[in-house]
Amino acid sequence: HRLSAARMFVPTVDLSRADAADVLRRALHTSGFFYLAHDGVDDGVIEDMRAKSKAFFALDVNVKSRIDAAGSSRGWTRMRAETLDAAHSSAGDSKEGVYIGRECASEELEGDYATLVGRNKWLDET
Repeated sequence: HRLSAARMFVPTVDLSRADAADVLRRALHTSGFFYLAHDGVDDGVIEDMRAKSKAFFALDVNVKSRIDAAGSSRGWTRMRAETLDAAHSSAGDSKEGVYIGRECASEELEGDYATLVGRNKWLDET
């Protein structure tokens, strides 16, 4: 089924409000997306991340492929490598991605969930 315009609305979760958890819950159950406001992250950190993201995605494919996410949940995925809605698309999504997470202890990298954590992959260029 196609998403209606109402479901495409992306709500803002204001972390300074007492109802932030309820708004977040509703956002995740409806559109699945949300904006965060008053998150406590310094604007300089956000701008630095934007600049580094822009620099990373401007790199040559051969450089980015050194941290390819194939076989793990961390690293870079190339354009059209993922299909989030396979029922309606076979061409793959029009996006690249970089997946990172918290650094994990060695014992977390073993067992049933090892492929869901993994080690972050970094390039020296960025």
